[in-house]
Amino acid sequence: MTKPQTNPKENIMGTMPEGKLLFTMAFPMVISMLVQALYNVYDSLVVAGYDSAGVTALSLAFPIQNLMIAFATGTGVGINSYLSRALGERRPDKANKAATNGLFVILLTNILFIVLGLLGTRAYFTYLTDAVPGTPAFNMGVEYLSVVTIASSGIFFEVTFERLLQATGKAKLSMFTQGLGAIVNIILDPIFILSAGDKIFGITLPFGLGMGAMGAAIATVLGQFAAAGLGLFLNLKYNKEISLSFKGFKPDLDIIKKIYAVGLPSIFMAAVGSFLTMAINKILTIGEQVTYMNEGMSAATAAKLAAERLVGVSIYGVYFRLQSFVFMPIFGMNNGMIPIIAYNYGMRSKKRIMKTVKITVCAAVIYMLIGLAVFQTMSGTLLKVFYQEDAQAESETTITVPGSSEGEESEEVFEDAMITETQAVLKYGEPAMRLISLCFLFAGVCIITISCLQALGRGTPSLIISLIRQIVVILPLSFIFAKTLGLIAIFAAYPIAEFVALIISILMFVRTYKKLLVPLDEPIEDQAPAHS
Repeated sequence: MTKPQTNPKENIMGTMPEGKLLFTMAFPMVISMLVQALYNVYDSLVVAGYDSAGVTALSLAFPIQNLMIAFATGTGVGINSYLSRALGERRPDKANKAATNGLFVILLTNILFIVLGLLGTRAYFTYLTDAVPGTPAFNMGVEYLSVVTIASSGIFFEVTFERLLQATGKAKLSMFTQGLGAIVNIILDPIFILSAGDKIFGITLPFGLGMGAMGAAIATVLGQFAAAGLGLFLNLKYNKEISLSFKGFKPDLDIIKKIYAVGLPSIFMAAVGSFLTMAINKILTIGEQVTYMNEGMSAATAAKLAAERLVGVSIYGVYFRLQSFVFMPIFGMNNGMIPIIAYNYGMRSKKRIMKTVKITVCAAVIYMLIGLAVFQTMSGTLLKVFYQEDAQAESETTITVPGSSEGEESEEVFEDAMITETQAVLKYGEPAMRLISLCFLFAGVCIITISCLQALGRGTPSLIISLIRQIVVILPLSFIFAKTLGLIAIFAAYPIAEFVALIISILMFVRTYKKLLVPLDEPIEDQAPAHS
């Protein structure tokens, strides 16, 4: 009677050689993550072609987008871990309940963000930028963020359906969902953002809706809905290990608690990252024009210094889009690794767990070193992809200086401010990106270690590491460096914090190893059949 429950496809996580299994599970996710990183950058490039202020607008909107993804992926990690362990324990009933209860809480989370999008978008931009409604960055930011939050159902269910496929060993299928979303977005971006006659990569568009940032948002959510629809279809047709039927469904608080026991720390880790990004954006603009003038500076000098500070937001935003090419594949390996570790923990196979961890760490370190080499040698070239001085000169108009009047001084302010709007990005951006990318030296091992803890059901240590890294180290150091050492020094906080997090994560993993994995070597009589 137990034979029908033992599905050969399900058992690859307990039988296939670890290296081949990790490659099988992670490679599709790495590719799909790279494609996702590509269209995130592509969004910004096309928007920059419409208006250079759009890069700043999208950078300021990024923390809220990241917060939505944090809730979706964090809940997905909890579902993934619980579901994979249930399959490893040969408990399909628990796996089914994990899937349906996971979808239920994702729906509730989605509704929360829709409400926030309807009520809080303008307040968010007003607080973060102190911007006056009507400026290009403010208007484009509000338009973009309103659409991606109110129509956020696509991203929430896309991520959840992908995690369900990964949890049962069908990572290849989840690759198609992200790939479809990226393709749809890439095709629609220039159509919705640009106008007929505009050029993209030297090609003149025969038609276009000219919607700017709002067009970028619409293209993004349409891609997400397409991916979510495909994810639902693939789960219903091919994911036979679980049932998504809601007939007679009642929320199971015990399962929801267990999902969030692992998922909530993951949500908090990513959410703290979003709040940190908001705080860094605020720190980067420390010293507004009025403040500088009150300190005795001339209007021209104050305008230049304030404009340079605002440029820091653009540098930070461009960095985060480019570094996704480095971090996204690592997260893809994580997504492939977590169900393998969780499944083999359910089967009490310490040897397979540790070999998987070692292979993943080696792959992550090698990839991170390649990313570091690129950022150290090509930062200026990468920045110029977003900011072309000649192409953007026409779009840079006046920058208002509080307290100044039209005349000779205003002309001087205009010249200085116009220079800083593009040239300061290149002037300060290259050393800043070289400095912040030093965090790649430590981040790979730290990310893998934290994910191992999550796969083993130890979400709290990973939360502690994240809080220390971002709140205890990065935030205060950034503020101190901004006040004492200047714009570029702010970015030094990241590699320092990553090194501290690496040390703590290794210590916590060793402690977890002794507590949870060493006991797996002890023979348990009733577990013998599972290893045969």
